[in-house]
Amino acid sequence: MPGKLAMAAVAAGLSCVVACAPVRPPAPGPGPIWQSGASDSFIELADALRSQWLWVSRRGETDLPVLSARGEVMQVEREMLLVFDYPDAESRAEESATIADGGRRIGSRDVHWPSEPHVFTRGTMIVIHLGTDDEILAALSRFLDPPHGHQPRTVKTPDAGPDLRARTAPSP
Repeated sequence: MPGKLAMAAVAAGLSCVVACAPVRPPAPGPGPIWQSGASDSFIELADALRSQWLWVSRRGETDLPVLSARGEVMQVEREMLLVFDYPDAESRAEESATIADGGRRIGSRDVHWPSEPHVFTRGTMIVIHLGTDDEILAALSRFLDPPHGHQPRTVKTPDAGPDLRARTAPSP
């Protein structure tokens, strides 16, 4: 009888640990992104963001007249990414060299975004993040590099209040 009582106490304690611990929903599985016709680069980026426990979904395609590559829209949590995949790294590098003023100017055109743009590159991709979520910006910074001519991003410092921002130095 004491053995059963001890097992019941252990089971009750374990269920409290499991039930009381903060639980973040699991990252979505490959689901529709794998079956959507998305590019390999898009899928690789989605997997990288999911590995950081971010919710990711493909929202379709986009046509941005100032960029020549096909664009795909990715929702990450409540913010949007525009992912442009080029045939090779050289053509991506040529086009990313035309991005200036933190993504507000591409080539000879001014671009007016609905939210603050953060432009990143990697391999054959140009990724434009429209939003301000620090967790998403940190995850993107782990996997992507800012392009030539990109202005520094603003990132909250850990000990600062909600309105204080610190500038980070741009990557060379």
